[in-house]
Amino acid sequence: MEYQGRKPSWKEKKRRAMEFAGKMPEPELPKDVKLLQDALRKSRLKSELLEEMLKLSEDYTGVDLRKKIEAKR
Repeated sequence: MEYQGRKPSWKEKKRRAMEFAGKMPEPELPKDVKLLQDALRKSRLKSELLEEMLKLSEDYTGVDLRKKIEAKR
């Protein structure tokens, strides 16, 4: 800690001690951000599930079910 021309307050000391110990509390997020994070988590989970279902059905049937993207001429 460098000398900055003043003594650090007790709040600064406590914050630095918590940062050093790795116990800095997570800032509380607004409710709408939490809802969006939850929706994103569910969307990623659904995408992962659909990918796994496609993979299993391709293995089971032997047919490639994914759409092939080619240049149209």
